[in-house]
Amino acid sequence: MEKSTRERYQPACLFGHHLIDKLSVIIGICDLASDQKKEPSTEYATHLALIRDTAKEMAREPVEHQCQLTEAVRSKEVQKNLVA
Repeated sequence: MEKSTRERYQPACLFGHHLIDKLSVIIGICDLASDQKKEPSTEYATHLALIRDTAKEMAREPVEHQCQLTEAVRSKEVQKNLVA
């Protein structure tokens, strides 16, 4: 078996990475809770959907920022290698 030549993924911003992980847990718990409730009341389902949608929206922003930050770090590394 060949060893991968790719470097291990290291997020540029660990805070964002951990935040996204925790928000993903909230989204998963909301999904499980909505599936387990046999006859969800309209109010219960509405609140659960609101929590889930809010967590998804909150997770989307750090992902976009993470991608921009990762790209900036990579471009600086490329520039360093070109100069060296």
